[in-house]
Amino acid sequence: MTTNGLMVDIAWPELPRGIAGPDELADQLDASLRDRAGITSVDQHGLAVCVYRPGEVEALAADLADRLSIIGMSDRTYLSWRDDLGVHRRSVTGRRMATTGRRVA
Repeated sequence: MTTNGLMVDIAWPELPRGIAGPDELADQLDASLRDRAGITSVDQHGLAVCVYRPGEVEALAADLADRLSIIGMSDRTYLSWRDDLGVHRRSVTGRRMATTGRRVA
């Protein structure tokens, strides 16, 4: 884990047709992240992204979800992260699946 950003994990059950492997997917995503975030690790069923400006995590997660959907990732692909408000989980459809630990005003 890094101390200079917020980690977003992306997990998938399978890659879409046309994507040879997780490294190819990482290359496609990395080009769209630019200076907002960087991919820190990749494995067969997921990757980790470090968001450089944690206040932008919601917008970056929405952008990543859109990009993953366009690439053809399964609806069972999820983005998750933990911040001061709790644990967040979104599907590639962009729909929030769960948030725990949120304070109610």
